[in-house]
Amino acid sequence: MPTVLARDVVMQQPLPESAAAAAPQDDFYLYVKQDWIKKAVIPADESSTNPTRDLETLTRQQLTSITQEAVKNRASYPDASDEARAADLYACITDKKGRNAVGLGNLAKSLQQIEESSSVQEYAETMAAIGREYGLGGGMLGGTGVSSDPKENKCYVAWIAGPSSGLGRELMTQPENAALQKDYQEYLRELLVLYGRSPEQAAKAAADIFALQKDIASHSLTIGQRSDPSKSIHRLERADLKKLYTQVDAEAMLDKAGVGPSNGVSFWYVLDKGAIARMDSLCTPDNLHV
Repeated sequence: MPTVLARDVVMQQPLPESAAAAAPQDDFYLYVKQDWIKKAVIPADESSTNPTRDLETLTRQQLTSITQEAVKNRASYPDASDEARAADLYACITDKKGRNAVGLGNLAKSLQQIEESSSVQEYAETMAAIGREYGLGGGMLGGTGVSSDPKENKCYVAWIAGPSSGLGRELMTQPENAALQKDYQEYLRELLVLYGRSPEQAAKAAADIFALQKDIASHSLTIGQRSDPSKSIHRLERADLKKLYTQVDAEAMLDKAGVGPSNGVSFWYVLDKGAIARMDSLCTPDNLHV
């Protein structure tokens, strides 16, 4: 399905064969990549390409072949062999009947805790704790993590990511992508049916979630802006944190995520500050059901 992406990104135009060689002191990227850019062709079924694409494609094909061979001859491999482990992992992943029989498994308790959240603060802290336990995002209030300092990468710092905007700003908001948006909303509906909602409940909830994510997407950074550190990365002190999160006690939420003041953290780097601010404004009791 064709899609429309960012309109604000200046794309590198193909260079004519006659283009003069770039000097390394003027444009080192072009100096290194000029010959490749002149000849590169983006495949019809891809949105981009890169110098290692052919190698990546070949690697995926080889891994597919190895996995298929391991599955086909599983009985001939010792249980502790790499081939047997690959075959067993593939069997586990594709065992839909087994997954359906197990149901939500260990996730059932966590999901029930989310369902039973009676306030925005309880939801925020619950999602933060679950995110820490399972290594997942923190729900609609954003995710947290620990990564290198963008200004001094010899140390690690706490990060706060923006809330989920579904398919991203470009795909969620541009009318040219209406067909893809419809498919995504149907995907949400099907997930909710699998979770146990009735078809009618699932359709209503999917529409509400899509509307919320579309709203967040319209306030999030564009593809081009995300590539600009001056627009996408912001350092927050504790006072800044309280200004950004007005509907919840952000410090208590971050403590539950393991990256709060009680964990020794005194500042945070934030990605997509505008999306977080918009989500914060929507975190009212009336929207808790979404």
